[in-house]
Amino acid sequence: MPEHKIHHFLSRLLLGECFPTVDKAIDKPAKIMGRAHRKVNHTYWEAFVIGVLESATLKGGIAGCLHVLLDNVCSRHRDFKKFLEAVAEG
Repeated sequence: MPEHKIHHFLSRLLLGECFPTVDKAIDKPAKIMGRAHRKVNHTYWEAFVIGVLESATLKGGIAGCLHVLLDNVCSRHRDFKKFLEAVAEG
């Protein structure tokens, strides 16, 4: 699972701003469920709705979808995750 700083980096890059409250809300079940938290709030529809509700903008909904996309890609491609971590560090 990528750290939130990678989610913020990607949102800033693609949307012009980051949405930390959206990322935090999507991952809130992680405190209780651990890695299994992706069974909750991690469909594109759920993430979009959470993003819109948390940010009151459609951009926030898109950020929610980017969150899920990034989680899925980084889970399958560890080297890409390491690359993004290095780029996000600057």
